[in-house]
Formats: sequence, C-alpha cells, structure tokens
Amino acid sequence: MTSTFTRASLAALTATLLCACGGGGSAQSLELTPSREEKLITPDQMLASLAVALVADDYSQTLIFQLFRSQVMDLYQTQTLSGSYPCKVSGSLKLIREGPIWRYSAFDCHNINIQLASGSWTLDTSQAASMGLDLQIKQLVFHKFYSDIPDMVADGSFSVDKPGAGGLEQQGRLSLSYGGETRIYEQIALSGSFSSGSGSQQERGLLVSRSPGTPLPLRMQLRQGRLMTVSAADGSNVSTDLGSTGDYVLELRLSAQGPVVLSRQISRKDLQLAIVKARL
Repeated sequence: MTSTFTRASLAALTATLLCACGGGGSAQSLELTPSREEKLITPDQMLASLAVALVADDYSQTLIFQLFRSQVMDLYQTQTLSGSYPCKVSGSLKLIREGPIWRYSAFDCHNINIQLASGSWTLDTSQAASMGLDLQIKQLVFHKFYSDIPDMVADGSFSVDKPGAGGLEQQGRLSLSYGGETRIYEQIALSGSFSSGSGSQQERGLLVSRSPGTPLPLRMQLRQGRLMTVSAADGSNVSTDLGSTGDYVLELRLSAQGPVVLSRQISRKDLQLAIVKARL
C-alpha cells in the first residue's frame, strides 16, 4: 500500500502552509467574557492553533502510519518465526512470536526513512481477517525524525483495518515525548482511499489533549484531504483550505455553525514558521 501523503509531501504541504499574520482581514466585536476566554480560540491563537493541529496530524499520520506501518509493522507478513532480523540499512529487530502475537524489540534499527533506536511494539493479528490489527507501542525511540528536534519517545495504541483494496481505517492514541515536553493525541481516526491520485478523499481527525504549543485542548478535522477545521471545547474554531495554491485564508468563528468573525490571510512562509515553532 502506498500513500500519497508521504513525509516529503507533507513537508511540502507544510512549507505551503507556513504562517503569516499580514493580509486583509475584517473583524466583528468578539465580546469575550473571562470564562469564555479560558477555552476560546482568540485572534491571537488562530495561527498557533492551526500549526499545533498540523504537527499533530503529521506525527500521528505520517510518523506512525506512513513510515512505521509501511516499513516496520507489515513485517509480520514475511517474518513468521521468532529470531533476530536485520534492518534494511543497519541494526536489527528481535521478534518473539507467540501464535497471533508478534513482539518486536528494536536495536538501532535503520529502515531507510525511519530509525528506531530502542523500544518495542506488539502486534495482535488474531482478528486480522475480520476486525483488523491491534498495535501497541512502548517506549519506542524514533531517532532524528526531524533534524531540528531530539529523539522522540513514543507510546501508543492503534487499531488498523483495511476494508478494501487501497483503503484504510484506523483509530488510536499517541504520546510523544522529547525536549522535556509531552504531546498527547487521542481519538486519532482516519478513513479513505490510499490509492494513487485519490488521497484527497481522506477524512482525518484527532484530539490534541496536551501540547506545549497551546493551552487549549483542540479537535482537528480534515475533510476531503484539504479542508481543515481546528476547534476548542466551546465550539470556537479556525478553518482553512490547505489545498489553496496561493496564500491561505484563516477564518475564525465563535461557534461551530456561527458566522466568520475574523478573516486573516496567511502566507505559506509564515505558516511554515509557525509549524516549525509548534514542533519544537
């Protein structure tokens, strides 16, 4: 299975989205009360909220299900016996096979675009034919996934189902720790086709329950692979079309179905800078 959303393509998209706070905007009076301000996406938080959501989507989708799944998790299809297996570039994986359970440990495993310094994962295939696969990740160290951040330690659990050729559905939770901070993403969900040229049909979503980039829990929804909405607990939200060919227009609403109270044009370069800041 090959996804159109590779790390390179998302990096290009990220560069496309980079923040910029200039541009024409119109605003109505927001009339915030102290109680609402605690959970409201404010004009000052529009860009940061969007960037935090894009980083969360990158980590949960690209890191785990583009690279980890395609290069590592699918090894169970060819590695059926317990033992030590060499990685594609260097290092090794140790497998303990117990019936439908594959237990892997990484030893400086370098598999092309993914480097696993240490840690382990367990793959339960007992219901693969009907319900899909269950994946548990424990203290898995991703080495230098991005050059500007230190090694990431990942813990998480996922269920993955391939309902048809080229399709994928998943749900999960992911915790990533690095640089003295922990990011927690919950209710990670994806459905849609991965066949060539149809990635735009993907529907993705997650809850950013903890991130150093924002004081707010944020819910991200991505529709048709390009229409992103990031919402706070009270329904206030910022949305944009990631498929824009020029600058991006961020629209702020105070409720899920409310009118746009602020529209702001964001350059690709500035969104990129905001994404880098949210990642650090």
